[in-house]
Amino acid sequence: MVRYADDFVVLHPTEEGIKKAQSIATAWLADMGLELKPSKTKMTHTLLSYQGNVGFDFLGWTVRQFPVGKTHTGVANQHGHPLGFKTIITPSKEAVKRHLKELGDVIRKHRHISQGQLIKELNSRIHGWTNYHKTVVSRDAFEHCSCVLYAQLRRWARRRHPRQGKQWIAQKYWHAKEGKR
Repeated sequence: MVRYADDFVVLHPTEEGIKKAQSIATAWLADMGLELKPSKTKMTHTLLSYQGNVGFDFLGWTVRQFPVGKTHTGVANQHGHPLGFKTIITPSKEAVKRHLKELGDVIRKHRHISQGQLIKELNSRIHGWTNYHKTVVSRDAFEHCSCVLYAQLRRWARRRHPRQGKQWIAQKYWHAKEGKR
């Protein structure tokens, strides 16, 4: 069982074990006057499709397993038997959406401030979010967020200078630093 605050995940190799754990959790929570919310309770398999679902989201991450060949698989025990799958944890789509919406809200809220102040406002949020997700497979999510943030900042700059051209705006706000644009 993995838990955080009022969220928890029960992992077991068999469906019967999961159902037994669910009944135990339901009885334990009933003693405290609480109950499992059916709309938030979900049974799924991380490798195979189970009731139309594969994997699960927990604390902003999506946990899934993917079948792999013998050279990329993990080992099950000290005798070296291959598992045949690899567990991949990525930022969930909902977490990425929330992060991009928060960045967009910051940009909209601070339309009038200078570029340096906007960068300061955005950097704290970006650093916090990326530090939380850097321990999992996040490259694709980071690249997607970078592209969307660039588009949001381009719109912010175009709004500030509606009579100027794209090249003038780019030269004013985007500079190459150490060979990076």
